[in-house]
Amino acid sequence: MNFQDYLKSSKGSIVSFYFWYFLHIINEKTLKNNNFESYIWEFLKCDIFYIAGKCQTSGNCCKNLMLVKNGITLNTKEKFEKIKTKDKKYNRFVPNYLSGTKIKNFSCTCITPQNICSDYQGRPKLCRSYPFSIFLKDDKIPNTCGYYINIKTKVPKIKNKSISNKIDHIINNNDRCRILEEEL
Repeated sequence: MNFQDYLKSSKGSIVSFYFWYFLHIINEKTLKNNNFESYIWEFLKCDIFYIAGKCQTSGNCCKNLMLVKNGITLNTKEKFEKIKTKDKKYNRFVPNYLSGTKIKNFSCTCITPQNICSDYQGRPKLCRSYPFSIFLKDDKIPNTCGYYINIKTKVPKIKNKSISNKIDHIINNNDRCRILEEEL
């Protein structure tokens, strides 16, 4: 099961949760590896939260977006042009410039006046994985989106302060996050 499928399900796996929780505690007490902690946190997020709602066809996800390819933010004309020569799907995006060659964000040319994708079947991976990818990357889904974050129905009590703080951060930074269990 991939992250996207797992984030669609409102049911968490207690076994999976404790496995990743245990690895987090071991890393926190011994290894203290930040990359490993980030990796573990992605799995824990999938065991704690799920994404509900549906597309409202507002077009907000297709306008004013930032493009990242292989971990590199495409924030200059040079970076964007280089990626476009390698991947023709990026031709659909038009940069909005801050000044000179600095890119503020992008808009997609495939969005119709009705805010529907005119090339839905041929859309790039970043569009296919929205909003799941943005949640995994930023711990947030924009309030203007029809999707929102919920907490899975069976969340075990969490005593670890760093995990509790991360959960609180997600809840506090997502206005429409719904807590289905009283105890965390």
